[in-house]
Amino acid sequence: MNEQGKEVKPGKTKDVYNADRVIMRVIVGMFIVSTVFLALSYFVFKSPAYTIEFNRLYQATGKMGPPVGWLIHFGRSFIIALMAVYLLGGVFKDELIGFIKLYGKGGIAIPWLRFVLWFVSIGILIALVVILVIYHWDIGPAKFYVEWIKHAAELGLKAPRHTDPAMYLEYYIRPYAWYFPYSLVVSLLVAPLIIVTACAAIKDGLNLRKWRREITNMISSHSCYEGRILKDFATFNHRFITTVGRYSWLLFGLSVIACYEYWIGQLVLTEIGVWFAIFGYLPLALAVITIFITFSYYESAFRDVAQKLIELDCEIDQFEERYCVLHVTRRIMRWYLVVSLALILVSIATPLANFVTALIL
Repeated sequence: MNEQGKEVKPGKTKDVYNADRVIMRVIVGMFIVSTVFLALSYFVFKSPAYTIEFNRLYQATGKMGPPVGWLIHFGRSFIIALMAVYLLGGVFKDELIGFIKLYGKGGIAIPWLRFVLWFVSIGILIALVVILVIYHWDIGPAKFYVEWIKHAAELGLKAPRHTDPAMYLEYYIRPYAWYFPYSLVVSLLVAPLIIVTACAAIKDGLNLRKWRREITNMISSHSCYEGRILKDFATFNHRFITTVGRYSWLLFGLSVIACYEYWIGQLVLTEIGVWFAIFGYLPLALAVITIFITFSYYESAFRDVAQKLIELDCEIDQFEERYCVLHVTRRIMRWYLVVSLALILVSIATPLANFVTALIL
């Protein structure tokens, strides 16, 4: 028996458990692969130019720093992998499975829309891979070469020219080529987060509209009475809180990544890396928009039900006190206390860090 009192078939529970393990193993495997190739690019197939520019952060700071560039990359991939394990393997697991199988309870209820989103997503993934290949084997090394010619002159070092193919390959192309798998794996961890959460937002939006319509139909029927109204709205209230909670976790995870990139990650970002980072923040806006839309559905349903109770000459003080938006917001913060406190901490961390930095400097 599950929490709702419904019987759960043993085979179904086993399938869910196996899906959890498969998702976690895939993500952990991708993280290990990215770490191995990151180490190869920074410590085995490195070049003096690559070490100075990226590991010692000369391209970002204009001075020779400690060799921590690899550690910054590792921190980024570690945080993203943790997010993927929790969000894709837990919060949005049903949506991920529904997207992969093109059917199931986690998918969007409209078949044609589900297929359109699936093909568009596959197209985006293919385009992402093509862009990464072109950048890491052509555009990236070329830009790296131009920058290093300038920086080598500043440091009084010799910079191999493109007229020497062997040295050009060793200095500029080879480190990028070994860094490419790391970049590809991290991108393939971020892309499903964007795609799956977008599909989840569409699905939840459609569900909320359906649940809102059910409330409207219920209070418009001649057979509605106070007990039924309160019972149906309590169900709607529970669904609302659960939906908002999902995107609260997404908002928290993306806020952590945003803070990491703002404080640390930007030191190793190239020009195209900045654009990929911006693209990766799309779910942040998506989470905020989804939460606002969810609240708007709830608020309109609350007003309509309150008005119907007044028409039925029912006492609404207790209803308003229990289900008003402010009280429900407090309930959400109690239900998701950890994520609520973490969001508050993240929201004040960056301004606080800037203030402290300004005082010190």
